[in-house]
Amino acid sequence: MTEQQPKPQPQACTGCSGAGGRTIDTSSGGITRQHWVRCQACGGTGKQGGI
Repeated sequence: MTEQQPKPQPQACTGCSGAGGRTIDTSSGGITRQHWVRCQACGGTGKQGGI
């Protein structure tokens, strides 16, 4: 009988530290805007690996 290996668990994304993305500031004409940019490494989920 074969022994079942435990499934790898998802870990916090190293690219965004589990946040799923980051905010960037864009300024023009004296107006500051914040935009959310999804993390490319995890696709915005905040997790990597696992099944």
